[in-house]
Amino acid sequence: MKDDFLDLGDEPGSKHLLNASIAVPSEILLHPHDFQKNVVHFFCVTVQVLYLNLVLPSASDRWNCNSLGRDKMPYAEALFLRDNGFDHAAVRKIGAVFSDDGGVDPYVVMCSDKGKMLHFNGGVKPWTWQTYYADHKLPLCALPENMPENFNFNSVVQVKLFCKLVSFVNCVDIWNSFISEETACALRDYKQEWPEEPTWIANMGEKVAKEEEERIDREKARIQKQEGLHLPDDSHRCRLCVDNLYYNI
Repeated sequence: MKDDFLDLGDEPGSKHLLNASIAVPSEILLHPHDFQKNVVHFFCVTVQVLYLNLVLPSASDRWNCNSLGRDKMPYAEALFLRDNGFDHAAVRKIGAVFSDDGGVDPYVVMCSDKGKMLHFNGGVKPWTWQTYYADHKLPLCALPENMPENFNFNSVVQVKLFCKLVSFVNCVDIWNSFISEETACALRDYKQEWPEEPTWIANMGEKVAKEEEERIDREKARIQKQEGLHLPDDSHRCRLCVDNLYYNI
């Protein structure tokens, strides 16, 4: 069981966690009959939060496997794939492509096979990807070793890396395998369900402004036309002037 827990003394940042000061809320002190239970619960939650913020950012990929929500892999990080056995055939088989600058699309995560914590940092969140990235390639993850055997992955692809078969799936499928439909539904932010709405509002404003401009132009044209109908006809005077001028000459 020891391997399942992180020894704080072995990870960078642990000294900050051990030296951290914890302020106990007054609400806990006001209820002496629940004091022990509340303090234990509060302390556990606080240590977890401190651990996430102080220790994990500097922990190794074995503990904090991140980038599961990033959509593209820059050149410097794509080199890691090549160093770990990816050739052109393997890249093509998982459905990834190289960009003009040597990056890879989509992002490919290798540490997810043994990572203790999978961190979906980046824009492709499992609970919002259908809204923002439905037409994009999803990040790919090496299949975790502890995945249930009966879980059916529609996106699984196997490639040989250094002559060893490695399975890759969409990272969001790993999330979905560990979470119930009820919890996934509760996490959805329905206020962000329509990302195109600001564009619609902007287009609507431009349309209204254009219609108003056209209305003003039509009104100006109508007024000018009416004024033209009431102008006095001086054409006969011009002819008389010409005739008189010609006669005098």
